Amino acid sequence: MSVSIVTGVGPRTGTSFVMCRARDAGMPVSGDRFPASTVPKHNPDGYWETDPRDIHALDNTVAKLWGQSIASVGNARISRLLVLERENKDEQIESMRRVLKDELMLAENAEYAGIAVDSSDILSEFVRNMDKWLSGIEHQKILRVQTRDLSSRIGEVLRFLKGGL
Repeated sequence: MSVSIVTGVGPRTGTSFVMCRARDAGMPVSGDRFPASTVPKHNPDGYWETDPRDIHALDNTVAKLWGQSIASVGNARISRLLVLERENKDEQIESMRRVLKDELMLAENAEYAGIAVDSSDILSEFVRNMDKWLSGIEHQKILRVQTRDLSSRIGEVLRFLKGGL
């Protein structure tokens, strides 16, 4: 049983782009194209979010997971882990704010309406905890890519993910 995982150091790092390219390349991709809590206009090709409750059923697939959900998979099952990071954190925070504003207007997220959510706090948590979430995973299983390099490195990224299937 193995899973190639796509994650990011916070939202808006290119994880959905990679999931779409993996799907286009014929790889088995897990996750929902447009989960109820997302706004399609921000990722018209889909988000491909994997529900953390489905982690134990994953096998021979590419899955997008966030944060501590990665640790729930178990090191032995993680065949490859792609970590995307956006160098310009200010741009990332601004992008997160735009998306979060729209997402909080959805009926599925009504319980969060009116709650002050700070995108910089969300990103800070990802940055602060990334090493903890990745601890125990062998370094040769991890590929870290800057979002700015994604277009030029997409072939390498897809070969890396496919190598874990």
